[in-house]
Amino acid sequence: RDRCAAFHTGDDDGLRNARQGIFLFQCSCCRKEGADARNDTKLIFFDPCCAQTVHLFLDRTVNGWIAGVHTSHHFACFERLDLHLQHFIQIHGRTIIDLCIFSAVLQDLRIHKRAGVDDDIRLCDCRCRRDKDNQRPSYGKGRNVGEAVISTMFADGDDARIPLVAVAGTNGKTTTVRLIANILGSNGLRVGMTSTDGVYIQGKRIDTGDCSGPKSARNVLMHPDVDAAVLETARGGVLREGLGFDRCDVAVVTNIGQGDHLGLAYISTVEDLSVVKRVIVQNVKPDTGVAVLNAADPMVARMADSCPGQVTFFACDIHHPVMATHRALGKRIIYLDGDAIVACEGRFTHRVPLSEIPVTANGAIGFQIENAMAALGAGWALGLDWDVIHAGLAGFVNDASSAPGRFNLFDYRGATLIADYGHNPDAIQALVNAIEKMPCTSDCRRTVVISGAGDRRDEDIRQQTEILGDAFDQVVLYQDQCQRGRADGEVLALLQLGLKDAKRTAKVMEVRGEFLAIDTALETLKPSDLCLILVDQVDEALEHIAKRVAEAKAA
Repeated sequence: RDRCAAFHTGDDDGLRNARQGIFLFQCSCCRKEGADARNDTKLIFFDPCCAQTVHLFLDRTVNGWIAGVHTSHHFACFERLDLHLQHFIQIHGRTIIDLCIFSAVLQDLRIHKRAGVDDDIRLCDCRCRRDKDNQRPSYGKGRNVGEAVISTMFADGDDARIPLVAVAGTNGKTTTVRLIANILGSNGLRVGMTSTDGVYIQGKRIDTGDCSGPKSARNVLMHPDVDAAVLETARGGVLREGLGFDRCDVAVVTNIGQGDHLGLAYISTVEDLSVVKRVIVQNVKPDTGVAVLNAADPMVARMADSCPGQVTFFACDIHHPVMATHRALGKRIIYLDGDAIVACEGRFTHRVPLSEIPVTANGAIGFQIENAMAALGAGWALGLDWDVIHAGLAGFVNDASSAPGRFNLFDYRGATLIADYGHNPDAIQALVNAIEKMPCTSDCRRTVVISGAGDRRDEDIRQQTEILGDAFDQVVLYQDQCQRGRADGEVLALLQLGLKDAKRTAKVMEVRGEFLAIDTALETLKPSDLCLILVDQVDEALEHIAKRVAEAKAA
């Protein structure tokens, strides 16, 4: 009926050696048939040393368990417990407690830290019993139990918040979110992450679809296993419901460029879009918060004026006017110097070689360098050790499982396949620039598979194929599953119009259906060829490509 304190300890030895009264039970709403007892068991730790008597009672039967605990001599007496006490004491302490049906009477109770179980205890949920039960009991002295619990768990001035990083921008958000999450994970934190791919807790996806809105952000922040949160913050969710948090420690804005989704929800210009993306910058923690901004993007650079905290600028060119001015003031900048990313503040500099950042392909992929800069800036802003930042960047591999639809590479019968979710002119141009730097033979023939999102402006759809027409020999156009308000064939006509004056494209094919379009392109490939597949249904398309690659290897 009421909730009580929930604790978690990661100190195995301290748990075994602690001289505490221990009360154990199973929660009926959490218990699953056949579940591992380690994940199914709930623990509460009380220190009875300063209390003459502590009584805890359950007022109902929970899965057949009835337990009464009486502690007065540093030990507990358990009644009718189905499993042996020692089994529970050896639990690794990873279970979070949610006492949703707990009702207790606490007499003369003080809870404070004990040796062995103090440093790694974290508060999950604390909702004490009604004030009249604690402050004005029917007998005995009133106790402010809630204050005792909170003061035990947190030092004075500690607001009990977890590190929170918000990421916005037109392109690169998801990869940057994943890089930052990997850096935080390298620091031993249990990271919750939202993105357009889903919601992830400690690398495990718990929700699918576009989860870049405030509802998903709140789900992560309310999750009991999360020690740090990295939240992709898209324009649509901000316009509908605002942010899923009140303030963040770090706000990262990757870029605005020519924008995306313009013409929707009364956002018609890049200036309008910039105002929406700027919201996370305006909501960094005053004084201590940091905004990590792309100095090379004028719209993003201007957001610095709206930041109540500090600003870190990043750009490949150290001589960019915004970078030069910020550096002259002794403030933080991140730039590219030859084969390394350099973090600089005043006289301090730190280099991270591109060879140690796999996502950049040794510096060949320009937009991934910018994503790595942004992630490095976030880790730096959070005060993480440089070794941790290095490990996080080095440990991130940009494949279909870790970053689906983000420049995923495949080998198909000697030909190179690139699967990407790029769907606006800036993203297409960035992909073309990256492909131009990739090694190729003189007989390399380039093919691209593309569709267009129907809710984009006509000029945005046309411009994509205008860019591709100058870089690819063959174009396979397909009509995707959802036309988003467009008439049948309308998107294909706009894509064809963009290829009208193509300088390189010699052959154009139209196909109905994404998978058929992929198969059509694969049939034309020869060893050393390159094929860029701009996927629409990310997970399904990647699965289809992987299947075709496996079939080719088995043949």
